[in-house]
Amino acid sequence: MKFKELLKENRPEDVFMRIGVSLAVNAEDQNRQLEQFKKAYKRILSMTDQDSPYLIYTLKGTFYERPDATAIDSFMFKKDDLKDYQYYNELEQYMIEDQKRNKKVDRLETKEIKPLIEKTPLPKSVAIEEADWADVLNAEVLEDNVETIGTNDFVCCVVDLMMKFDSNEEKSHRMVKKNKEENNNNPLTFSHRRRLAFVRHLYEYKILQTLSHKEISD
Repeated sequence: MKFKELLKENRPEDVFMRIGVSLAVNAEDQNRQLEQFKKAYKRILSMTDQDSPYLIYTLKGTFYERPDATAIDSFMFKKDDLKDYQYYNELEQYMIEDQKRNKKVDRLETKEIKPLIEKTPLPKSVAIEEADWADVLNAEVLEDNVETIGTNDFVCCVVDLMMKFDSNEEKSHRMVKKNKEENNNNPLTFSHRRRLAFVRHLYEYKILQTLSHKEISD
């Protein structure tokens, strides 16, 4: 099943109210942005179907950066990379329980994080907010993953990442790039970025362990 097929099961109004693309300051501004979003939604649904090399997997749980609430996040991998994935156990001690994991990660020095990542090589995931929308829309989703997360939650999570800053693909990608460059050039964010990179590595590891037992279509 392609992600695009899930979009057809959700009304754009319902998705719009749950994603962060709106920065409206009043009702009139919100209505204007909603109309723009509905046009964008209709436009992406009309895009020509094509093959996409990616698979989207959505994870719901307690995340290190949001330990007090249940949250969801979506990850996108190249399907060919998943077929060659092998088990690694370097990160196993950090994946036992969320609470224990959070404490262990919190105690790590950033200088210790880089070697842990290097010792546990994973197929490179693709950030949805940086990906071409055509690849996201045509990416494969697993029906049992959608069922576990819920169709509406799954769709809202992915669309929120796609339209990180705007319901226009070019504008959103431009803002993602600008934001990334600003963070990379700020030395105060180095430790924070390295810790988040390690945390993402943990979640990718958890997802890949799950996907290694599933049959991924070509």
